[in-house]
Amino acid sequence: MEKLIISIGRQFGSGGKDIATRVAERLQIPLYDDALLRQAAVESGIDESVFMQADEKRALFSFSSVFGGGIGREQVFTIQCDTIRNIASRESAVIVGRCANYILRDREMVLNIFITAPMEKRVERIMKKHNLSEEKALALIEKEDKARAQYYNFFTFGEWGRASDYDCCIDSSLLGYEQTAELIVSLAEKMMAAHE
Repeated sequence: MEKLIISIGRQFGSGGKDIATRVAERLQIPLYDDALLRQAAVESGIDESVFMQADEKRALFSFSSVFGGGIGREQVFTIQCDTIRNIASRESAVIVGRCANYILRDREMVLNIFITAPMEKRVERIMKKHNLSEEKALALIEKEDKARAQYYNFFTFGEWGRASDYDCCIDSSLLGYEQTAELIVSLAEKMMAAHE
């Protein structure tokens, strides 16, 4: 049977990574976030720092950036795409961000989720998590969301967070992280049952 990939896009401060971790634990499958970058480095033989520099978390990157050994951002992204496809071909997994929904758009067994939350909830979470003032938390959220959107839109020619690019968009503040994870697990189990 084809492996199931759960791709989770998320707004900064929505709890997407925490939810993804819970989903992976419940389904007993690997979680790839920063681990994806390490995997890409291993598979390509290129230093991990090159992937970290080119990552979606890097705010306002220059698209012409060239990293160690003359490797450009587009080449790094191509290697990352290959790594994501390799993971999808060999194992079920949860992949956080990195345009996975776009990269795996031609595969059947991919459940694409986008996690969102109201700005006030996100600000509250980031204030607590990073011990920031409301003003600084808001600025950080705007910076991180802008970086993610810029990265996604550049490489996919799409629009980051557009509902039609996902199977399900979930406001994590409605159910909380545990129940949001349970909802995603339930969707994944239904999808696997439908493909048996």
